[in-house]
Amino acid sequence: MLSFKKHYSCITIFLLISLIVLMSGIFLNSVNSFCEEDYDDCAHKNNISLIKDTFINNEKDEVQSILSDYGIILKEIKTVEYHDNEGQISTYYLKPDSFKLSIILAEKYISGQNYLYVTAIVDPKINEVFAGPLDYISIEWNPNKGEYYKSYADEDNNIISKADGSRVKDGIMLFNLDDHKIFDWTVPSCAVVLKNHQKGLLCGTKFTHTYTTLGAGSASFEFTDSRDTELRTTFKLNLSKYTYQWTLWEDIVYE
Repeated sequence: MLSFKKHYSCITIFLLISLIVLMSGIFLNSVNSFCEEDYDDCAHKNNISLIKDTFINNEKDEVQSILSDYGIILKEIKTVEYHDNEGQISTYYLKPDSFKLSIILAEKYISGQNYLYVTAIVDPKINEVFAGPLDYISIEWNPNKGEYYKSYADEDNNIISKADGSRVKDGIMLFNLDDHKIFDWTVPSCAVVLKNHQKGLLCGTKFTHTYTTLGAGSASFEFTDSRDTELRTTFKLNLSKYTYQWTLWEDIVYE
């Protein structure tokens, strides 16, 4: 009886080990399949997150040194702030000087292809109290000097989402920013990845904030021709009654 129990135990252990090995193989195969299928997306998301995190957590002159350790070449950083010195803007919504808008150009070679990351970062200084309709952020570029590849909305806190990518061939990707979720510790961002980019490529980002003085209000967008001769397409907003807007813009050139 004792030997039977031992034999039975050995069979049980063998079956358990076999099952574990089988399940491990299935799991590893599924992980490998996922990585192979989405490796490109994972690589670009990681690079964009690294660019953003390095920028917001370090001094500007330190960013290049840190990114270079990861094979990312920082090309340029520009930041714009707006200051309302006349005091004509209501205190019930975020003023333009409540935000800093930055645009970053950085590039990296991946599997023999050189990619350019155009990243827009919105840095709020205070919390939104009376949020209006959704805000909009565009990333724009000269489509004759840079080819659209991918775009990403920052997934942190679900503040930014893709609004419209139907005109990327004309050099614009549009994002929504939900300012109901804006706090002074959040730093939402979005990015476009370009390839086959050329020297002299002009890129820009436009952040349009909406607010209301009475009621909920509404805002819709439409694409329109850009006034800049090198940028083909931009956007404008159509606002309901008692709904208003202000805009921050910054451009940058790839050299």
